[in-house]
Amino acid sequence: MHFSLSFHSTYKELKRDLVWEEGVGIKALFTVPTYKILADKFETLPQGIAKKWNKECMAGPVFQRFFDGKIKGELPVSVLSETEKQALGTTAQTVWLSRTTLDEHKIRYTDIGIDDYRLIPEIIQFGEVYQQGDSRLVYLMKKNRLYRAALKRTKDGRGNYYLTCLGQPRRKLRKRREKNTEE
Repeated sequence: MHFSLSFHSTYKELKRDLVWEEGVGIKALFTVPTYKILADKFETLPQGIAKKWNKECMAGPVFQRFFDGKIKGELPVSVLSETEKQALGTTAQTVWLSRTTLDEHKIRYTDIGIDDYRLIPEIIQFGEVYQQGDSRLVYLMKKNRLYRAALKRTKDGRGNYYLTCLGQPRRKLRKRREKNTEE
């Protein structure tokens, strides 16, 4: 599913889908309650389809608008495997990022930008995962930085939220490692 529309020369000849355009589609990308309904549909999708949809959402204009503060509330940012769901004790496959968490981290961690946040699905899918208590998972992944990501489930086990996206440039890691070996 793409979130961008391309208008072909034959567009006027095609039957327009007004339910999509006026309901859960175009307008939904700009309003919280309707967008939340569309995003909740994400939870019911088969895992493979949900991951593909999420990858496109994170790479596209929807995440850009969310990052820029134009979409309020929360946005699905990843999909858990069955193993991760069991380890976390959750029934939900969707991992959400709240507007509040993102805004707080943008102020606190100015070196982490949108491209880093767009790696969330990859960090969760390919990172080394560690369980932290009954309700948290922590992921580590090396790319151009060492990323540390954490997520937690809600108390009722029906939701999962992304908590942190921290990145350390590799050269800083090397310096820190060298400093530790000298001591």
